[in-house]
Amino acid sequence: MWDFIFNLIVSFRTCFSRAASFDWFSLILIGIMIRSDKLGLTSVIRDLNLKGECYEKIMHFFRADSWDLDTLHDHWYSLIQKYSVAYLHKGKPVFVIDGTKQSKEGHYMPGVKKMANDSDTQSKPQTMHGHMGGMLSLLIGTEEKMAALPL
Repeated sequence: MWDFIFNLIVSFRTCFSRAASFDWFSLILIGIMIRSDKLGLTSVIRDLNLKGECYEKIMHFFRADSWDLDTLHDHWYSLIQKYSVAYLHKGKPVFVIDGTKQSKEGHYMPGVKKMANDSDTQSKPQTMHGHMGGMLSLLIGTEEKMAALPL
């Protein structure tokens, strides 16, 4: 399985204009796959046993101009089509959408927005400040065993 994952990651090399950016991309992907908790980049750094100063370098990767999100997306989509792993229902692929809201105390943090609170509990306020994450996924596999592949 690791050989397959390694070959998939290597195929993304053409999406990066600098080798260092591709190296960070590879490291972050593997770190996300093996991390033991969901505490963000600190999980990746801890589980890959990286030094603390790598945090700033990883943060810089996300702001680098040596790669483009649309190029990565197009390559990912081409890999999905190449391996034809989609679960088909009546000949059509099935997509799944999911989202989550995480409340935050700091109103001036990057990405924090005011949103409606979907809680059924009346004691909670109708609005909250926080981050919202959403994901579009493609169902893959067979009728007996399916999984959601993030797009």
